[in-house]
Amino acid sequence: MLKWNSSDVGIYLAQKEYIDTIIIPLHAVNFVDEVKKNGFLWENLIAITNEIEHRFKGRVMLCPPFTYHSKEPSVTARLEQWIEDFYDGEAKHILFLTSDKAWQQEQVKGSVVFVPFEMQETEKGKKEAIMIQVEKVTKSLLGMWK
Repeated sequence: MLKWNSSDVGIYLAQKEYIDTIIIPLHAVNFVDEVKKNGFLWENLIAITNEIEHRFKGRVMLCPPFTYHSKEPSVTARLEQWIEDFYDGEAKHILFLTSDKAWQQEQVKGSVVFVPFEMQETEKGKKEAIMIQVEKVTKSLLGMWK
C-alpha cells in the first residue's frame, strides 16, 4: 500500500509517472454535535480509502486526511492550498472521499465522491455497506482515468 510515510512517499516520488492519482479523505470533526456518528463515519471512510488504495496500488497514493471543524468558515480556501500543492507536484488526478454532504455543494479542482453510511447492526452488514461504497469509488476512478 502506498500511504503517507517516508518509505511510500519515496516510492511515489520515484514512480510519479505511474502513480498519477492522489486520494484524500475529507472529514469533519465536531466534539459537541454527533460525536459518535462522526467516529462511525471516520471509521468507514478509512476502511473505504484503504481498500481503494489496496486495489489500485501502484496507481494511487493515499494521503493524510483533510480534517476540519464542521463549522469552520473557510474550509474550501484551506483545501485549495492542498490541491495547488498536489498539482504543482505533478499529480494528474485528485480524488476526495467524504461522508459530509456539504462537499456536494462545493466547487473544487478534483473529483469529490460522496460516500454515505447508515449504521449497520451486524459486522456483515457493515462490510457489505463498505464494499458497495468501494465499488462506487472504483467506478469514479475508472471514469476519471479514461
